[in-house]
Amino acid sequence: MSIKKKLLALVVIGVVAVLGAMVSFPLLAGGANTGGAYLDGTWFVMITITGSPPFPAVVTFTPNILASGVRGTYHAQAPAQQFPTPAGLLTMLPSADGVWKRTGHGEYLCHEIRLVTTEDGVVEMTVDVWWVLHKEAEDRVTGTIKVGFLDLDGNLLGTSEGTLEATPLSLEPPEWAR
Repeated sequence: MSIKKKLLALVVIGVVAVLGAMVSFPLLAGGANTGGAYLDGTWFVMITITGSPPFPAVVTFTPNILASGVRGTYHAQAPAQQFPTPAGLLTMLPSADGVWKRTGHGEYLCHEIRLVTTEDGVVEMTVDVWWVLHKEAEDRVTGTIKVGFLDLDGNLLGTSEGTLEATPLSLEPPEWAR
């Protein structure tokens, strides 16, 4: 066999090996063929905290490239919330970053931290948020949410809890956008 043919054979073997690894790694990590249990992507979420009216959020889940479908990070956007205190008006910032992991088929645990600031922008406390999500279908996630309010020393000041429902953002444009 000539040098060119040997080199070509090595290149073909290398390409096949790389493609095989790209296809099989998500299978080993649990990302592919999980029966539609992907969480990755951007979701429109309606959150209801006990005793408060529902409010919307947009959450984008990003997989860890080495554990696709198993764990990753997320970014959440919700309306800023203001509430009066004896020390003045406090604002819970509208965005947060968090981490998530799959805990079972279509089940996920998520954790985020939000900051609460004074009118002058000084961080006054943190909001520790835990979600338990259940992917019921390709286009539906439900779950529970538990919220802890902590001072800057980590002391628990209070808690809240609630529920949520989410649907993925669609890539199919509505009639008016076509």
